[in-house]
Amino acid sequence: MTLKEKFAYMATGKPYNDLDPLLIEARNKTTEDTNKLNAENNSAKKEELIRKLFGSAGKTPFVNPNFRCEFGQNIHVGDNFYANYDCVILDGAPVTIGDNTIIGAGSVVTHDIPAM
Repeated sequence: MTLKEKFAYMATGKPYNDLDPLLIEARNKTTEDTNKLNAENNSAKKEELIRKLFGSAGKTPFVNPNFRCEFGQNIHVGDNFYANYDCVILDGAPVTIGDNTIIGAGSVVTHDIPAM
């Protein structure tokens, strides 16, 4: 099963092996990517890293350090997304966050957040 197929299966809500070697490898890569993102101070480079990490991102996405996520690829954010310090998004399944959304410092996101 490919990683894409595993993500599709995980999104069904059925039990899966969280210790699957492919998922562990994907998490390790995500940890490397978030470490780079958290160390970057240049806004343009930071936005480029966000776009590489997330499944999709609208205009002007921004995250403060120490941002963490499980896979990144399952995160979809709208325009003007802002994650404050120490934000965690657990994206074992797709997480869609709407336009003009601010996530407060120290928040943990485990499901979709609609735009308000």
